[in-house]
Amino acid sequence: MSDRSINVTPSTTFVQNPTRVIACVLLAAIGIGMSAWAYQRSPGGPILTWGILPGAPFVILAGLALVMRIPLRVTIGAYVGGLLAVSIPYGAIWYSSLNYNGGGANIGLGLLLIATLVLLPVPMLIGGFLGWVVGATHKSSLSNAANKAVKPNGGSGGF
Repeated sequence: MSDRSINVTPSTTFVQNPTRVIACVLLAAIGIGMSAWAYQRSPGGPILTWGILPGAPFVILAGLALVMRIPLRVTIGAYVGGLLAVSIPYGAIWYSSLNYNGGGANIGLGLLLIATLVLLPVPMLIGGFLGWVVGATHKSSLSNAANKAVKPNGGSGGF
């Protein structure tokens, strides 16, 4: 027999943190809404391009909000970075379809859309990094304010 005992305390799950569950639901709803909007605006278009691809990465990314080891600010930063990168080409294609005056197809917008979907991890990584940096600088400024509040004379510690 070993001296070690099995830890009987339950582990921390995402259910104990309602903020993460709410963030996951809201982010997934935005991704599903984006896919529904793109598919509705393109009647008769392929369901993969206009129904699944606009929002699927964001629904998957919303699941990261439930992972306790990843700060929520990083997930939200990655979400915003990817949302900006995807909404620009889809918005440009939608705007082009409103102002279509005949003539040839706009091949450049289609190529931009394909490139955006392939390169989507890059703006997500940049957004996640910015979310991490902003949260880290915010925490350090809060801890500096707490240290000054504890020490008299502004925390100079001089003699």
